Amino acid sequence: MLCRVAFFTLLVLSLVQEDSCYSCKGKSRVSEKKRKILDLTDTVADELNSILQRKKHKKLLESVMEKLQDKICSTKLDSDMVTSITNQFEKIQSKLKKGSLTKGDIISFLEDDSLEKVEEYFYKLFNKKSHRKF
Repeated sequence: MLCRVAFFTLLVLSLVQEDSCYSCKGKSRVSEKKRKILDLTDTVADELNSILQRKKHKKLLESVMEKLQDKICSTKLDSDMVTSITNQFEKIQSKLKKGSLTKGDIISFLEDDSLEKVEEYFYKLFNKKSHRKF
């Protein structure tokens, strides 16, 4: 029994470790650059949430945004990464305003492994950075 408790404790600690540097909840200990990105993600999330009607989709959106904000808070971002993330969210806002991003597009994204896509986005972002020639 003691082994199970120790294993479970280590498992939980390993899962929480990445997010332990910052807490996105208050945004008080976050740099100005990150705070601007987090505010932008909140704005986009509100815009997307206003389009969605089903509780299931709103919950998926909330999970995706939490995952994204946790990644932003726990990642050391350079200026190129900040620009890339900001541009992505500004493109989403622009598409929403133009009407080229529909409710169906949003739902399709959310239902198609959206949390995995957040991981892939950050993975690609870091690989771009690490493969640059100096």
